[in-house]
Amino acid sequence: MAGKTDTERRLLEAMLKVASEVGYARATTRRIAQEARVAELTLFRRFGSKQELFRQMLRTYGFLPRLRQVLAGLQNVQPRPALRSVGLRYIATLKERKALVKVILSEISTQPGALRGVYVELIEQMVDLLAGYLRRHRQELRRPLRARRAARAFLGMIFSYFLSEEILKNRTIGARQMQEAVGNMVEIFLRGIQRP
Repeated sequence: MAGKTDTERRLLEAMLKVASEVGYARATTRRIAQEARVAELTLFRRFGSKQELFRQMLRTYGFLPRLRQVLAGLQNVQPRPALRSVGLRYIATLKERKALVKVILSEISTQPGALRGVYVELIEQMVDLLAGYLRRHRQELRRPLRARRAARAFLGMIFSYFLSEEILKNRTIGARQMQEAVGNMVEIFLRGIQRP
């Protein structure tokens, strides 16, 4: 969280904790401020609104910054191991933020348009990042590729697996199971976008 003050960091962490416990709609600015040990007015001075605090919390603690970090280290790595790394890190992040994912899934249809926009914006940025990696490795994939569609499909496949196992079936994805599942998904994905 480079560039964040201690107060901003505490507010972001408080938003994460409170929203994970009670959801965005029921996360009052008073409770968030109390959790951060600051005055409620400080929250508004630093972030302007609960919505902006939530947006910044997702940008800070969601998968987007981790995806940037992972892809930065994979620019010269072949697609198979790179996608495996991305998939494993994505599931690990989703598992770590499982309570928040549940809240987002339960509230997405009831939130105002601007808040829904936050989710869409972050997903599109994740898709753009992965699509950029796929474009740079077009030669290894050896097929004309719609990179954004492919990136969306890959991230969607990983998210669907997490959703099915951890949320719907309430099963914990173990390390071995995660390695095997991501390996299988990478193979399915690559077979779909590589020439035989």
